[in-house]
Amino acid sequence: MSLARAMKTHFTILSALCWQLVGQSVHAQTIDWGSAMFSSLVDSRGQTLDNSYVFDLGAFETGFAPVAGNANDWAEHWQTFDRAAYNGVEVSPAVDDGIEGYFTSSVQMLANGHSSNPDYTNLGMNFQGLDAYLWISNGNVAEPGTEWLLARAQGWKFPTYENCCEEPSLVPSIQWSVSDMTNHAVTPVWGNQDGRIGAGIVSVTNSTFTLQTALVPEPTSACLLGLGAFAAVMRRRRPAN
Repeated sequence: MSLARAMKTHFTILSALCWQLVGQSVHAQTIDWGSAMFSSLVDSRGQTLDNSYVFDLGAFETGFAPVAGNANDWAEHWQTFDRAAYNGVEVSPAVDDGIEGYFTSSVQMLANGHSSNPDYTNLGMNFQGLDAYLWISNGNVAEPGTEWLLARAQGWKFPTYENCCEEPSLVPSIQWSVSDMTNHAVTPVWGNQDGRIGAGIVSVTNSTFTLQTALVPEPTSACLLGLGAFAAVMRRRRPAN
């Protein structure tokens, strides 16, 4: 076999291998995420979320697990990867377009594990392999009037960057939707989703709410809330007489 023919054969095999890896890979660089139009996105009173709320996709530092009892520490250990655009009830400016209930964004994982969103790309955390969370909030400080929803779906894990032969834009994107949380029946850490209620305080709730934020109690109340959640877990674990 001539050298030219051998090189061509090797290139063909390598190209085929790369295409196979791209096609079978569970990793990708682009994450498309959000909710469907006309989802029921409401606050603790059952009112549609206005545009004072932000919709963040991100992760907590390795070793930190968010639970009700450490809610006051979430912001310290949290890093946003991307922030979605939200179409809700516009209050600033006060011109409502009549379409409500969805948020959406698209973002890429960079080779160093950082976000392609220019607002968050240089903040230092390597997101590769970390559990991904959706955090909806109107403020990350626990004070009167603050409302949160913190939730994730099974399988929401930030991808490992890889680039075989093709540009990242040609690798199939990851699709993360609020419906993933419904399909896997995961109870939110904080707030309500489809009748599965986590921590937090709600005055009006309904199983038809797609996502519902819950009030964040003041620090002393948060401690009591954490103790209440612990007691509930212990009751479930207590053997029957």
